[in-house]
Amino acid sequence: MFLSFRIRECKSCGDIQRTIFDLDDKIAKLSTAVYNHHVYMAAKKCDTRKLKDLIYYRGILTRLAINPDFYSKYKFADILSKVKTLI
Repeated sequence: MFLSFRIRECKSCGDIQRTIFDLDDKIAKLSTAVYNHHVYMAAKKCDTRKLKDLIYYRGILTRLAINPDFYSKYKFADILSKVKTLI
């Protein structure tokens, strides 16, 4: 059984734009790490699954920011909680 949890206390959980900016920052850092890993054959492992998840959730949040009626199988609070744990 997969257990998931949700962050209950969050200072900026209602702000979609701030979360998208945080996601952009983390995606840029992970992308740089993946690039350096492939170009310089660095020994440091890169978590590409985490990068894919962050890009996926960023797409959902961007659509929610543009269109509040956007349908997603995930609730807004669940998405923010997952994003905050990945960041």
